[in-house]
Amino acid sequence: MENHLLCFARLAHVVARRALPVPLSKYARPAYRPSSLFAALLVKEHLRLNYRGLEDLLRISGQLRRLFGFLSVPDHSTFWWFARRWLSAELVASALAETVRRVKPDSQRCQVALDSTGLWLSHTSRYFEWRAKRERGQRGWLKWALAMWVGPQVLLAQRVRPGPAGDFPDLVPLATDASAVMAFD
Repeated sequence: MENHLLCFARLAHVVARRALPVPLSKYARPAYRPSSLFAALLVKEHLRLNYRGLEDLLRISGQLRRLFGFLSVPDHSTFWWFARRWLSAELVASALAETVRRVKPDSQRCQVALDSTGLWLSHTSRYFEWRAKRERGQRGWLKWALAMWVGPQVLLAQRVRPGPAGDFPDLVPLATDASAVMAFD
C-alpha cells in the first residue's frame, strides 16, 4: 500500500512542472528548482502546515526530499519568499487546469455543480461579538463560489469576493471559467 502523502506529492510535483516555467529569471541560477518549491507549497497547503512545519516535514522525510530533488532542505524563508514573489492567481489556475487534465472523463458528458457559500471571517464566537456589541458588518464576510466536476469531485474553478451577496452574479463568470478548463453541457 502506497503512502497517500507521497501520492499527493508526486501529483503535485508533476502538476508544478507543467504549470510553472522552468527558468524564472535568466540572471540567477536558483539553488532549488521553482517547480519543486511550488510542489512543496502545494503539500504545505494540503497538510495545512506553516512554513516552519513544511521545513520540518522535509527535514524528516527523505522520500519527499528525493522526490522534489532537494539536496538540502530549503529554509522556511525560502518558501515564504518564493510564495510572495511567484505565486499568483494565474499560476494557481494553471495548476488547477493541469490537475483537471490529468483526470480522464468517464463519459462524453460531464456533470458540473455550481455552488457558493458565505464565510464569516472571525476567530471569535458570534456570542462574543454580540456580548461586546461589536459588529463587523459586511467586512466580516467572504463569498466563495465553486464549480465542481461531480464524478471525480475535482474543483474546476472558484471565485472569492466580499460578501454577503447573492449567488446569481457569480454563476455566469464561474461557468465561463469552468468551461475554459473542461468542456461540459
